[in-house]
Amino acid sequence: MSTTKKIFNNLEEVISNYYGKDKLASLHNGTFTKIEEEQLVSEELLNSIESHSIENPKFAQKRKDQIAFLIDKLETELNEAIYFDLLLSLGKTAHNLSDYGYAKELYEILINKIGNNGKFIDFLAHAYVGISSALMQQAQWQESLKYVLKATELLSKEKDYYGMAKCENLIGVIYGEQGEFIEAERHFSNALEFLYLKGDKHLRGMVETNLGIVNLVLNNYDLAKTRLKRALSVFEQFEDYGKIAEVRYNIGIVLSQQGQFEEALNELDNGISAALKAEKLNYLGKSYLYKASMFSDMNKFTLAIAYADKAMDISLRIDDKLSVADIYRIKGIVHRKLKNRELSENYLITSLNQNKKLNNKNNFAETSYELGLLYREWDQKEKSKQYLSDALMYHKEIGAWKNVQKIEALIEDLH
Repeated sequence: MSTTKKIFNNLEEVISNYYGKDKLASLHNGTFTKIEEEQLVSEELLNSIESHSIENPKFAQKRKDQIAFLIDKLETELNEAIYFDLLLSLGKTAHNLSDYGYAKELYEILINKIGNNGKFIDFLAHAYVGISSALMQQAQWQESLKYVLKATELLSKEKDYYGMAKCENLIGVIYGEQGEFIEAERHFSNALEFLYLKGDKHLRGMVETNLGIVNLVLNNYDLAKTRLKRALSVFEQFEDYGKIAEVRYNIGIVLSQQGQFEEALNELDNGISAALKAEKLNYLGKSYLYKASMFSDMNKFTLAIAYADKAMDISLRIDDKLSVADIYRIKGIVHRKLKNRELSENYLITSLNQNKKLNNKNNFAETSYELGLLYREWDQKEKSKQYLSDALMYHKEIGAWKNVQKIEALIEDLH
């Protein structure tokens, strides 16, 4: 299998790489033009709050139609290995544009095309990884884990240490997204061990990012910042704006937790710029969400609600269930501060139930904490103690001792 050196953000880059620029031009004069005319796609992009632009959702359907045409046309024109590599690249492109459902469809097409052909185990394994990653983004944890373990089994037989490192990193992310940070850290460490055997700078940057996130959750802010900045340096060398957006988003959170609000907002804005360059809608939405959280902390409630609504628009579009649940939490915090207690309670209970359904222990604990604060202010001491105790239990479990001390002091004050 030929290694794809670059993850393409633009469909035309993928097509021209496999099909040639001359043939691409002929498609534009024929089928692609008809698709565009048929769908009457607007040339204007949607404006964000900050006068940035994001992809009009109508373009997603145009892209799918173009890809479907391309897949059918090139199957008979390319040899199997090149055709399978094309499908893998198209799946990565859809994933990179946050179209996770379509990425999964493309990887499934590749798996079906390979069938039982033992010559293409490498392609099969990476298709499993792709499906796993897409499912993880949609919070389908068990299905995601099932596919990445299938990939791990195939890659271990081939002694593909890079592939195994990639799988261990993904397994770590799956556990981390559920708030299982101790288990996540173990798999990230496994990934680094495989990378000692088969080095890859870009993947190492991804693992460093994830270890930075773990240390952020555990309140180890200086270590988190060190790992994230190390990862940022790597991704800047590769000009990988999608990963730059992810890292800057997390550095923004670290700075915010350290009370450096202006620096944090600046970092988030840099991340938004990178996300827009990469059309990375998931981190665009997450950055808007965290800005909403920060504006809530700064008592700028109108801005907080506006950014939360913008984040909701993006999160619903890409089916980011975790962010949707977190947006309800932020809105609950805002209305608690505005003394709209019934509305705050509704938002927080909705967030809590969604996080319970998604089995996200970290976000469940954060929402429980906010409910504890709400009921404390509402003079409902027993309810406050119940929810604060739920949050306390989780923070003890993961060893976030600064949070433990803060919550214990609140519970003590209720007696």
